[in-house]
Amino acid sequence: MIIKMIPGVKSKKPSVLLENIRYAYDMEKIRSPYDGEVCLAKQFLRGYEPESWVEQILKNDEAKTYNNHIRRVILRKEVISFSPESSDYLRRNKKVLKELQREYMKRRSTAPGISITHYDQGHVHVHFLFGSTNVDSTSNRLNNEQMRAFKREMEEFQRTRFPELHHSNIEHGGLGKKKRRVRSRTHAEEQMKKSGVKTDKEELTERIIEIAKDCSDLSMLKQRMIEHSIEPYVRKGKVLTGAYCGKRRFRLTTLGVTKEHLKQMTKEEARLVELRAKRNKERDKEQDYEKGE
Repeated sequence: MIIKMIPGVKSKKPSVLLENIRYAYDMEKIRSPYDGEVCLAKQFLRGYEPESWVEQILKNDEAKTYNNHIRRVILRKEVISFSPESSDYLRRNKKVLKELQREYMKRRSTAPGISITHYDQGHVHVHFLFGSTNVDSTSNRLNNEQMRAFKREMEEFQRTRFPELHHSNIEHGGLGKKKRRVRSRTHAEEQMKKSGVKTDKEELTERIIEIAKDCSDLSMLKQRMIEHSIEPYVRKGKVLTGAYCGKRRFRLTTLGVTKEHLKQMTKEEARLVELRAKRNKERDKEQDYEKGE
């Protein structure tokens, strides 16, 4: 299964919470195409009226014991999706879906919440809506490491309990590192590569490496780039980040500057900035003193 975290609701207005719950509780999306029934599971909530669920979630939220802030999440939204190859099996086996929903909710949080299966797309997916406060008044927020562990836990449960859903198995990485996106070459660059001609980026990389090797700080590197007719890429108008290559821009590390060298130049740049600020302050004091005389 694929587990997605959707941006939660930060408003305490009952009408806003109700709108989000009603979206998930849309009868056109949640009726099974086989028997017309609804696959819904809930925990720590009474009744089946969305208005009542909102009231209960807000009442439970008032008992929180953790720090409050203005823009914290009130209603968490999460979705699990299954492969189209597994969806037909799930449509015919409501008990499997129900067990997956209840297991997810039990392992994820002790907050008041609901889960509703949607059948309106090419694959079966389940919406989960939780209050942000558990019934013991603690927060149910998960950090990145906890979220990765929870995903692996749910994946393992699905593999062992329902091997029929093998089409929906996902390998959740354990290192917690995002795969670095590799920028693809343009068609023209591919043709140049095949013919052995250097691309503009490759030529720029060679020039940057040659220029940077004798630079001790970012200001020096920026000045040398300008002297060699290379347009610097400056982030937020201050920090040298890379260089332009036509309409494209590349970071310094992408252009061959090692992370160690970049770290040294950044550190030296910070030292020089601090030194200049101190000198300016001393100069201003001297000027004020002379004016006083």
